[in-house]
Amino acid sequence: MVGGGITGLAAAHGLLHAEADDVLGLEVTVFEAQDRVGGKIRTSAFAGIDAVDEGPDAFLARLEAFLKSEVDPDEIDRMGEIPERVIRGLAELGAFGIKIPREYGGLGLSQTNYSRAAMLLGSYCGNLTALLSA
Repeated sequence: MVGGGITGLAAAHGLLHAEADDVLGLEVTVFEAQDRVGGKIRTSAFAGIDAVDEGPDAFLARLEAFLKSEVDPDEIDRMGEIPERVIRGLAELGAFGIKIPREYGGLGLSQTNYSRAAMLLGSYCGNLTALLSA
């Protein structure tokens, strides 16, 4: 879960104490990390998912392709919930670990690249922006 403050802590606490089926079979680890500047993504596991060794532009391109092919923002608004397949897809992309340092299994991207991802998400589906900023 990316984010901080009360919202981020509450989300992390909820994940830690959720039933196994509620977290889509993903491993949940909560830690406090200092802000670090990312640049490249090293091969690592985040929530049981392997990331590839690439820069932020490649991640953003994959995120944009996923949004266009897999997300129907109007459906999310109508239904009032984000489909499990979308959450799983975001997890597979590493989107829940954008600013998490690489040594802890995240993508290790900078605040600037996190903001670029948030702008991309916001231009497509505000609900997903809220999910990833919690």
